[in-house]
Amino acid sequence: MIQIRASIPWLLCLAGLVFPFSVAAENAILGACIGLGLISGIFWQGVQLIWNAYRTLAIALAAYFSLMVLGLIWSIDPGWGLYVVGHQWFWLILPIVVVALSDGKWKKRFLIFFSAGLMTHLIFCLLQKSGFVILEFAGSNAADATGYIGHIGFGLVYGIWAGWLMHWGWGESGRMRWLAWFLSLFAWMMIFSAQGRGGYVIALAVFLAVCMRHFIGMGWKTYLIPLGSVGLMCVLLAFGPGQSRIVDAWHGLEAIRSGDLSHADARWPMWIGAVEVWKSSPAFGVGTGGFQKALAEVWKERPELIYAGSGGVAPNHPHNMYVLSLARLGLVGLGAFVLLLIVLCRNGWKQDWSPPEGSLFFLTGIALSVDAIFGPSLEQHFTGIMLALMLGLALSSDKGRTIQT
Repeated sequence: MIQIRASIPWLLCLAGLVFPFSVAAENAILGACIGLGLISGIFWQGVQLIWNAYRTLAIALAAYFSLMVLGLIWSIDPGWGLYVVGHQWFWLILPIVVVALSDGKWKKRFLIFFSAGLMTHLIFCLLQKSGFVILEFAGSNAADATGYIGHIGFGLVYGIWAGWLMHWGWGESGRMRWLAWFLSLFAWMMIFSAQGRGGYVIALAVFLAVCMRHFIGMGWKTYLIPLGSVGLMCVLLAFGPGQSRIVDAWHGLEAIRSGDLSHADARWPMWIGAVEVWKSSPAFGVGTGGFQKALAEVWKERPELIYAGSGGVAPNHPHNMYVLSLARLGLVGLGAFVLLLIVLCRNGWKQDWSPPEGSLFFLTGIALSVDAIFGPSLEQHFTGIMLALMLGLALSSDKGRTIQT
């Protein structure tokens, strides 16, 4: 049993290394960690620790995922609902990470392995953008170089990592500080060189959060430096690689205002469609897994919501966690999701950031709050696993536990 427990931290380090490259390898390693964690008792030890030390977070997580399971009862498509629930299995890694990485040396090893994997993947993305590597994968290509992570989750993954590096560098000195800030800058540059507008907003939100944490109470610096940074990022957006995406977004808003959905971004018809789905069952929503079938019915009544590129097939999510929660589980489901975000951000801000990993509690919350506007963040492979691993790492901090209630 001791050998089983000792192998889990090494497996987590390996999972961190391969995370940005292979879905299959990542799933296999995390699956092994969960299995070994259940056998050795680490899983239940982690559940108990989270419940005792982070009670409000435990309640918020339990409320959200319990509603997801209960939603199968009234789902109009319970078969797909089972798939949706099962697809979120990787959240079971959270209590295992809390226990397995509680030792400071294992935190350091994991962060080294994880950062090495992310950095190697960034170099791969740079080669992809330069044309030395040919890859077409999940919206990732030479014009939108996001490697194997793909277009949707790239901003969240690297936004959180860059924010943590920036915070960690602040507490270091000499070469280690400049190394951390160089890697952080590299990550932000790659986010802004891609075409994900959600990634831009995540990067900006995380950057501001770290700045405010360090400059708050320092007079004019508290406001001037972050505002100056925002101005610089706006200039980069206006004249940099993301310019075309910002222009497209503006044109989409103009189209929505004039009622011309055919020229709006595809997300707008999906979001409007999700609200129409909720209206069809406002009390409890259409249940877990029922979104796609319900949206197909809405399309019959409102064909103008069928967007170009859909092929006439309704998507299984609206690229927005807020309206997805509303459509699935009604106002209660939306409330549970918003409660989770509030707890992550509020308690994460109160968390002791002096161990650098403590900052990841808040950074996961703010990044999820933004990314949820643009995608099903909790349910996707890369974003979901990133959130679970980073949140678990933050909760493993002994100093943080003394603050939480």
